[in-house]
Amino acid sequence: MKNVLYDFDPKTSLFEHHFPKESISNEISYILSVSEMLEVLEYKHPKFFLIETDGYDLTTTTKLSAWITNHVLPQIARLGIRKMAIVTASMSEISMSAKPIHIFPWLKVASFASTESARKWLLESEIS
Repeated sequence: MKNVLYDFDPKTSLFEHHFPKESISNEISYILSVSEMLEVLEYKHPKFFLIETDGYDLTTTTKLSAWITNHVLPQIARLGIRKMAIVTASMSEISMSAKPIHIFPWLKVASFASTESARKWLLESEIS
């Protein structure tokens, strides 16, 4: 599957979502975009998930942050996604932590300054 917003590679089980700036221009657009993304994730069942913000900062209100934490992340975890990377312009690669933030025991989340670094982290073998 390949179009402007989504790219899924069944060989690596990597799903990429490209957030165009207009999709977060207001709360309603953002919620609709995320809801559509969740529907596609449910259909594809990837193990790895990459979010690209097209070089701009992905900032949310307190209300949207709570919605993401309480509703979106649990859905992502429920779908069996093990790792999620977010590419954002807000931090340089040097200032990004190499350690993932554990939101759930079965979901690791990390932020990156480049898509290449995010893909590498997502697809690297996990040491048990």
